[in-house]
Amino acid sequence: MFRSPFLMSLLLAALILTGCAADTPAAQENTTATAVAEVAREPQARAWLIGDGARLVAQLDPTAALAELARPEGAAPITGTTTLISGISINEAQAPMPTAHPIVLPANGSAPPTPVPTAAPASVVPAPASAEAQAAWAKPVSAWMDLGMEAIARAELTPNRAARDLAILSVALNDSYVVLDAARAQNIEVSEEAMLAAAARQILNTSHPSDATIWQQAYDVAMWMGAWNHHDSAQAVANGIQLGKIVADAIQDRVRGDGATAPQIFDWPESIIPPGQPTPAPPVDRWRPVLPDQPIDPLWGKVHLIGLSGTDGLTAAAPPNWDAVAFANTRTAFANTQHALTDEQRQLVRKWAAASETQTLAGLWFAQARALLSGARLDNRATAQVYAALGVTLHNAFVVSWADAYRYLVPRPTNWMHASDPAWSPAVPALSAPSYPSDSAAASVAAADVLAAFFPAQATQLAAAADEAARSQVYAGVHWQIDTDAGADQGRRVGQAMLTLIR
Repeated sequence: MFRSPFLMSLLLAALILTGCAADTPAAQENTTATAVAEVAREPQARAWLIGDGARLVAQLDPTAALAELARPEGAAPITGTTTLISGISINEAQAPMPTAHPIVLPANGSAPPTPVPTAAPASVVPAPASAEAQAAWAKPVSAWMDLGMEAIARAELTPNRAARDLAILSVALNDSYVVLDAARAQNIEVSEEAMLAAAARQILNTSHPSDATIWQQAYDVAMWMGAWNHHDSAQAVANGIQLGKIVADAIQDRVRGDGATAPQIFDWPESIIPPGQPTPAPPVDRWRPVLPDQPIDPLWGKVHLIGLSGTDGLTAAAPPNWDAVAFANTRTAFANTQHALTDEQRQLVRKWAAASETQTLAGLWFAQARALLSGARLDNRATAQVYAALGVTLHNAFVVSWADAYRYLVPRPTNWMHASDPAWSPAVPALSAPSYPSDSAAASVAAADVLAAFFPAQATQLAAAADEAARSQVYAGVHWQIDTDAGADQGRRVGQAMLTLIR
């Protein structure tokens, strides 16, 4: 039986393989699990605040949208020369009408292309802006985010409020693509540029109403880019504008009651400030504002998170007591560092300084993302996805960090240093808020972890930047080392929670 050497070889090989499978199932399972764990999944697109995109598309009224666009107040033809932001102007040339092309629906289930433009009066489409103006809107997602960051600097926002602003704006741009896909799946033509412009303008008008003229000037160019580039009809522009407004309405409804506009009144413990009897000198071992300064957003920790259901697993561990050996060692190390700052350390302070009238720390991380996006040459949709994930991450990191700061009330280094060295002063002003944990460290580490998911080749570079941002706060004289250690640990947990959402 089985005298053929070939058959006997096959039988022997089968027996060996069967024995391996029977004898070492655990080893095989572990090997498979390890291989899967080593391959991180790519970040996935998602809607952050609007829910079902098809539900919003159902609110579209194309006839009313086109009628609104045709009204003078909706889209007055651009004549003469109108000054725009950054010195960009509009010329008087007439825009040609888009050319219709047949639609071919993809068989693989992907999003359909832009539908055939329908005929509309040529007078509805205004004269195209100058080549320079149009070049400024070649990448509309980044252009709108840049305008938002400029507004933050003008408004002198604190970093926590800047992060929320950027999160809402970036989410509006990202979630617009979810609705755009839902509309095109129903064979509804929609201008991508007009939709982004309408959503962004409404969000920015709400957060920065004093800059309404800037937003209108930007909108007047950005909304027509698709038509001027011959791939959108007037109807597509009209639909895009209406859907952009619908997206902005849905997002603003979600965030309107998130606690950011609630009165920021803190119930101070009597041991810190006796009612009606504030002491002129703040205590060294317990934080309270130095009068007449008031605490900055003491209830920010109650602002709603985006995407995350709660703060479980995200809170910082309690700091050591002021009189503990660990805190005594921290104070000694801090003083030694301050009295021997190197040029490299001072350079890091300047690099990561995000004081008043700047784009704040949140803006610095958006600038990091901007550089990475530019190098990767991602399209507008992917750019919006990255910005939204970053914006939501920064917002959530500031919320959980702020909550812990006003829970633990750890003093800033300023009072203690002044007591031992009256001539000393921090390199940058400290916020009128408690010290522990460091919000800069938490936000930076979380941001770096999330950006690394999109740009894995730059993971080491991003981690180094987060470490720089955290250390710079100690060199600047506004945080203890225990603050940055706790903030970095908290940032890692926030980053992991966000990665769970986007993968």
